[in-house]
Amino acid sequence: MRRLKNFFIILWLAFVAVVIFNVPKASAESASHVVISEVQIGGQTSKDEFIELFNPTGQAVNLKDWKLAKKTAGGNESNLLSAFPDLNIPVYGLF
Repeated sequence: MRRLKNFFIILWLAFVAVVIFNVPKASAESASHVVISEVQIGGQTSKDEFIELFNPTGQAVNLKDWKLAKKTAGGNESNLLSAFPDLNIPVYGLF
């Protein structure tokens, strides 16, 4: 009985390993647009909060005229940053 139990445990672990390692993983490198790569919404002060943008595309992306807004669960939107500076995020670069 114990051998049968061990067999099923090993079979279950093998099944879980196959499922975990065969699930396609999304990555920023597969995106064709600028992505949010990191967010920190807490800290000791509001100056500790940030959003990091990553450019996985094959060309620099200019942020001029972009804005950063938040949307509440109720659907209300408000600007956090009305306009980004006129700068480029280089290929595979961060801002």
